[in-house]
Amino acid sequence: MSSPGTHSEDATAVTDPASLEQNRSPFVLVLVDGDQHPFHVSLLSSGTKGGVKAAHLLLQSMKGYLQGLNDGTCSEYTGADQWPVVVRGYANFADLVGNLKRNGVQEPWRALSDFSTGFARDQPLFDFFDAGIEKESVNNKILGKIPMGN
Repeated sequence: MSSPGTHSEDATAVTDPASLEQNRSPFVLVLVDGDQHPFHVSLLSSGTKGGVKAAHLLLQSMKGYLQGLNDGTCSEYTGADQWPVVVRGYANFADLVGNLKRNGVQEPWRALSDFSTGFARDQPLFDFFDAGIEKESVNNKILGKIPMGN
C-alpha cells in the first residue's frame, strides 16, 4: 500500500505522451456572441423551426470548415470533419425581443424561447442562452470560456 501523494504509476500514465494521444477525444467549441452577431430575424421569428434551421446551418458550415482543415497537410486535423461540434450561444434576450418587436413579430418572447428550444432540440451539443441585460454579460460569458492561463 502506498502512502498519500506517492502515486507514481498514476502520474506516469497521465504524462505519458502515447497515453495522452490514445485517450485524445477532440471536439470543436463554437462560442456565438448573439449580441454582436445575432441570428437573422427571419430565423429568430420562426420559433422552433427557425432554431432547428439555424442549428443545422451552423453545423453544416462548421463541418465544411473542418473538412477544409482535413486536407492532409497537418496530421492533427485528420478526421476533423468527424469531430463533435459543441455550440454555446449567448445573447441579451431582452434586446433581441426588442429587435423582434421592431420587426413586427407577434409574441416576440415566445418566438425567441421557441427558437432557443429548437436550436438545442435536434443538436444535443448546441445551446442558446440569455446572458442577461448587463452591457458586458455576453462578453463575460464568452471570455469566461477561454482559459487565460498564468
